[in-house]
Amino acid sequence: MSTDTPDGVDVYPVGLLADLRFLYGTARRAPRHLREAWRKLANGWRQGWRLRSYWNGYLAEPTPNIAWVSAGHGWTKRRAVRRLDLHHRDAVEKALREERPSV
Repeated sequence: MSTDTPDGVDVYPVGLLADLRFLYGTARRAPRHLREAWRKLANGWRQGWRLRSYWNGYLAEPTPNIAWVSAGHGWTKRRAVRRLDLHHRDAVEKALREERPSV
């Protein structure tokens, strides 16, 4: 499944998904180093399973040249980008509410 990401947005796996991806890549490309990959997964699990950010899946971050506010996260790339768009929309709406003069 191919997801098109808007220009200026980086989407990449983090936490558990990044560890699993590393393990899979090691198993495919360098099976001799599989023990180290399992050790990395185990250490990541021990250190991160309690952290909320370990379960983010994918992270969608705007590149520095774009003035968006937050990062989006989700278990799919599409969800991460959508969450980033929702953060951006909320920030724009908040700014517009603050600019309106009180009547």
